[in-house]
Amino acid sequence: MIAFAPAGYGTNDSCLCLVVVLSECESVIANRKTFLVISPLILTVFLCACSKMADSLPNYISFDQLAEGYGVEDAAADDCVVFIDSKLISGEDVWKTFVTKAEKKQSCSVRIANYISTDSYFFLTDLSYESSFFRVNTSEGTYGEYKYLNHYEINIKDGDSVRDLYILVDKEDATYDAIQKSWASSVPNGGIASYIVYSNMY
Repeated sequence: MIAFAPAGYGTNDSCLCLVVVLSECESVIANRKTFLVISPLILTVFLCACSKMADSLPNYISFDQLAEGYGVEDAAADDCVVFIDSKLISGEDVWKTFVTKAEKKQSCSVRIANYISTDSYFFLTDLSYESSFFRVNTSEGTYGEYKYLNHYEINIKDGDSVRDLYILVDKEDATYDAIQKSWASSVPNGGIASYIVYSNMY
């Protein structure tokens, strides 16, 4: 499909370009009736391919294969979901695709990159959904398995900002307040196992 598009065209441009190519083919195909029969079929096949590409997720290489000095710009180029100081700078569509697939209980995975400027601290998190479980694995060796990915939008009292959170939990109806209390509890996990995978301030 992409071969039909000139250099510099994206996926959507390729699909548009295909329609133009098909329309031009009419002038070079001798049998007009044949063209009218096969062109809708060809167009349908290629549009389905376009749809699948738009709904796909990137394939990421393993942490130990990443180049030395791998950082924010590299992560953005690799279609990771990238945050700098809890602000999303790249990969919003990739994240939305992952969430949509997980909601449909389709196997999927996404890589999240976080950079904290105050500490010059950069780390990666791989999040996957498979067999009714979310699994998290970080570049620092943290690993966990959770049943739910809960979404919370929290208004920040000291301003007009909103904190958009996706938190892995083992309790589907866990409130954000309950999760916060569990973090401060002397009981391990405070009774609610949780892990923040997405935190965006806007």
